[in-house]
Amino acid sequence: MKSKTAMVFTPAKLRYLLVLAQIAHENEGQVRCIDIAVRMGVARASVSRMLNTFSKEGLVLQENARGSVRLTEKGQEAAERYLERIIETVHEEQLEIIADPSWQGTNRETLNRYIANNIEIQLAQSGAIVCMDPYSGRILAMASYPDYDLSLFEGTIDMGSWTEIIYDDRNPMFNRAIGARDTPGSIYKLVTSLGALAEGTITLETRISDEGAFTKTDTVHHPRCWINPRRISQHANQTIVEAISNSCNYFF
Repeated sequence: MKSKTAMVFTPAKLRYLLVLAQIAHENEGQVRCIDIAVRMGVARASVSRMLNTFSKEGLVLQENARGSVRLTEKGQEAAERYLERIIETVHEEQLEIIADPSWQGTNRETLNRYIANNIEIQLAQSGAIVCMDPYSGRILAMASYPDYDLSLFEGTIDMGSWTEIIYDDRNPMFNRAIGARDTPGSIYKLVTSLGALAEGTITLETRISDEGAFTKTDTVHHPRCWINPRRISQHANQTIVEAISNSCNYFF
């Protein structure tokens, strides 16, 4: 008896499949191309290309000329298999929140160094970093700044240390990594990057230089990158990978 070989999906392809399965569950099996496009925030042309691929692989059946499809038994099984795997991973790894000590140490050192040297967050007196596995959602490391010495609470904390902590205007006892309702900031550049690449607006080889003031949107208050104008040459001729590394506002 031959064993079945499980299909392997890229992250992008898997996302389409799981969204398709979710909409199918909500709409009694039928899924329209426009529904997927709206849910994922992508162009209908991108959805059509992926549905054609799914159709060739036997994962969906085209229902009509308007682009409605249904998951086949094969497609439903694939979606359920990957969803179960994701749930198991989240349950076994993310909920335990066991952070790798080396990641955790690097996270905290990086955050402290950025704040000490006024790099990008030069106006901030506090901050947080969370590193996650993009495939499972597992938390690899998490740090909040400013923090405090946990060993102070071993036994009875002295009044001087307690007073210093509770009267610190930066509120070090507040864990910003899990409790703050902050705007996403530069982390959203990853979303912009994926959208631009998926739609073909740019490629991995596209290069853009930081020219200082960006005048194509707000003609009155020109947004600029965080980098000192005297060092703007460091953001010249960047690919998207380099722009993410530099967190270049102008590029995005």
